[in-house]
Amino acid sequence: MSGREQKKNDLRVRYTRQVLEKHLLSLLAEKPLDKITVKELCESAGINRATFYTHYADIYDLMRRIKDRMNEEILFHVESHLRTRKVGERASMIEFLRYLRENRYLYLYLCQESGPNSLRAHTWDMVKEYYLGERQNILLSSEGLRQEISLTYKVFGNTAVIESWLHKDISVEEEALADLLIEMNEADIGEPG
Repeated sequence: MSGREQKKNDLRVRYTRQVLEKHLLSLLAEKPLDKITVKELCESAGINRATFYTHYADIYDLMRRIKDRMNEEILFHVESHLRTRKVGERASMIEFLRYLRENRYLYLYLCQESGPNSLRAHTWDMVKEYYLGERQNILLSSEGLRQEISLTYKVFGNTAVIESWLHKDISVEEEALADLLIEMNEADIGEPG
C-alpha cells in the first residue's frame, strides 16, 4: 500500500472512531451506557456493525477508550494550569473551562465514577503532589493538616462548582467563572514546595 493510500485509510479510521464516539456520547445524554446497544449506536452513526467490531470489542471497550483519552486530556489541562500558575493563570483556566464545556457530557459522566482509578482520584493526586510535594511527610503536624484540609476543600469545591456550571445551574461565561475561581482559590494554600 502506498503512503497516500495508508494516509487515506488512517483518515477513514479516525473519522469512523470520531463518529462512533460522538454518537455514543449523544446517546449517553439520553440513557445509561448499559442500555445502549451496538446496533443502536451503529444506526445512529450510520456505521456498519462489522466496522464497529473492527475497532472495538463492544460498547464498553469504546467507552473505556474514550474515558482514557479524556482522562489524559483533562490531566494535561490540569497539569498545564498548575505549571502556569500566576503567569497566565487566567488564560489557562479559561482554556480549561472551554475544553470542559466542549466535552461536557463526557466530563459529567466521568465525574460519576469513584475509586482509585477515577478522574477525581488522578486529579487529586496531581494537585496534591504539586502543592504539597515533599511536604507531604509533614501532614501530621497541625500546619500540614491545615494545609491539606484547605487544599482538599478547594480542589473538591472547584470540582463541584465546575460540575454545577456544566449542568447549567450556574449561568456565566468561562471568563467570569475563571475569575471567580481564581479569586476564591487565592486564599492561603501556600506556594508549592
